[in-house]
Amino acid sequence: MEDEVCGRGKRVKRVIVCRNGWHNCCLPAFEKINPCSTTFKSSPSTCKAVPVASVHEAPKDVPQTKGSKAYKASRQPVVARERERRVKCLETRKRRRPSGGSRRLLPYVPCDDPQRRLEQMASLATADTSIGVEFVDFLSYRLTPRSSNRADSERGGMQVMCKEDKATLDLCKTMCSHGEWPPLMVTHDSRQGFVFEADRNIKDMTIIAKYTGEVDYMCRRQYDSGNSIMGLLFSDNPVKELVICPDRRGNIARFVSDINNHLP
Repeated sequence: MEDEVCGRGKRVKRVIVCRNGWHNCCLPAFEKINPCSTTFKSSPSTCKAVPVASVHEAPKDVPQTKGSKAYKASRQPVVARERERRVKCLETRKRRRPSGGSRRLLPYVPCDDPQRRLEQMASLATADTSIGVEFVDFLSYRLTPRSSNRADSERGGMQVMCKEDKATLDLCKTMCSHGEWPPLMVTHDSRQGFVFEADRNIKDMTIIAKYTGEVDYMCRRQYDSGNSIMGLLFSDNPVKELVICPDRRGNIARFVSDINNHLP
């Protein structure tokens, strides 16, 4: 093999070597073929880099204009192989994609046993009665006007829920209205008070409940001792910030902050 170099710079990568060394980017357009996946013919003068297995050989004196028919004909086998390689690559990526890659909300699967379902619902009713909380499944605007909850007041803009997650939320709300309950039990803990525990295995990204309760201004609740207050609206104007206070009205989500986290 002769010791020759391309002569168009010091680039050493993508060099096709037969008898002479050539950068792939320095060859004519129809001869630019990936040397890692193609077998080439050798020529004593210049490396034409024509695939041995190809039935379409590059014609002589091919014009360098990309719009010419000769150029397009010479590129057909190369383009076909590149398209096939990309299709295989995409198929491999689809197969390797994890099933949970979409990260969509999942609806809960209620208990099939009617007796167990009644016990789950009774556990919440007992807890609500003991602490004087009225069960509601919606936001209550007795302390603030409904017009105060405006999406355009949200700091940084309101995040829009995708259609799949919106459908899951609507399905869960419908199931609750039919008496179908999440797989949860509200129990009493000597150190934390009423807490809820999973009654069965719950998959990741499963929606449990929509947080409900009284809507109030945060400035009136910033020194509140309640442990179940949740932020609803964060505004650049502190006077407009809203919170949900399920101390008098709420649902099972009121016990989320009291979840039993010190037992195995």
